[in-house]
Amino acid sequence: MANPCTLYEYLTQPNPAIQLRISAKSRTYTKNIKYPRPKHIQRWTEFNATTIETLFKGRLRRTLDTKVNLHDYSHIPALSCRVHDEISLKALIAQSNQPILQESLTHTSQDLLLQKVSMVRGSQAQLYHTWRRRVKQDPKLRSRETGRLISEWYPDWAGLVDVHGDNSILPGDAKVSRNWRSDHIKDLVGDKGQRILETGRLPNVLWPIRQLLHYCVESHMRYGYIITDEELVVMRVRPMETQNPGTTIEELHDATKDNALVEFQSIPWKRADTSKELSVNLALYVLFILAANNGTLDWTYGPLVDETLPTTRPQVGLCNEYPSFSTSDGEHSQNEDSAIEAGSPEALASSAPNHISADSHTIPNSAFLRSLDGIVPAHSPPPAETTPATGSSYKSVTTSNGAKKRRLDDAEEFPDLGGDGIDADVAEMLRKDSNSN
Repeated sequence: MANPCTLYEYLTQPNPAIQLRISAKSRTYTKNIKYPRPKHIQRWTEFNATTIETLFKGRLRRTLDTKVNLHDYSHIPALSCRVHDEISLKALIAQSNQPILQESLTHTSQDLLLQKVSMVRGSQAQLYHTWRRRVKQDPKLRSRETGRLISEWYPDWAGLVDVHGDNSILPGDAKVSRNWRSDHIKDLVGDKGQRILETGRLPNVLWPIRQLLHYCVESHMRYGYIITDEELVVMRVRPMETQNPGTTIEELHDATKDNALVEFQSIPWKRADTSKELSVNLALYVLFILAANNGTLDWTYGPLVDETLPTTRPQVGLCNEYPSFSTSDGEHSQNEDSAIEAGSPEALASSAPNHISADSHTIPNSAFLRSLDGIVPAHSPPPAETTPATGSSYKSVTTSNGAKKRRLDDAEEFPDLGGDGIDADVAEMLRKDSNSN
């Protein structure tokens, strides 16, 4: 049932009271030698309630003060509030936080950003660089028949926006506070709020940060978050060094991976009854807006208060090198008989401005992305768990360290995109022509 209230009231209502039922096991972390090592970590003091009040010249706050009819998701069954592990915590978030955030984004993202923004599970999106490497390894995967590709390793949560197609704009991970909390990082950075991490073995408490840093770098996005039964930890990443804006996307990716500056801020699960503090849902909502508006990696970032909203619908995103061909209703939107496939290097070379090299993949930031014209925008991906054309299903595979892994149900790593021989009808036609001669 829909009830009238302001979006601000909606996003600051109390979170469910969690009942912890976690056994006293040894602390464990998801570990992977591929996770990047941050070189510098510090508190993200700019992300606070005062800054959010003034974002986009106060327009965000005016939007939040608008009264609309919103569904009530505050009545959560007591059994759902019992958290035994990460699985039960994610189930609670899917019942309480995700519906509130999605409804808020649905009511406001078109007005603020001129496009739709969605909060989805991690398996419903793809990590841009991971996917791009696969396409380079197997060119057949560029085919419009493949649909969406899922990374073998993916975060618990993701964000989608029209301009970036199936590529996640906001990776998020869930942890139980018994295993990890931001106090471990606060102790690490000390009173100064920052620390340069020397070479050698890093503290184990940094594994969740390294895991989220990996997802951000592979998504080519600057924002991410960790949500626990005690707090929300928002994060922003960038490379330590600065370069010219013409640097390629690969160089920016590698620099962030090898030499990352990580900023973090904690928002408690239980919000005090004061407007001076952020709530978990309000902070996440703002992070989704920031990620969708100007969230790609860059060498440096200006103050949040200086960010501006788009005046025209964005047309170019990370998806346009090899774009998604699925529309919101699952039907193909491109001309099947097109001589040059939209999004291919040939199409990019013919449609991009003369000063842009289609082979250099130069995408320094969202402002640059929006400056391009003539490239076909991607459409919103279907929410299905199977690829639109092949119907190949995915299943979870439990590894030895308990990490999440997704693989195609088929024996091969990728779906078969067609036979190796000549089509039967064509072969019959050639045979008849040969006999007639």
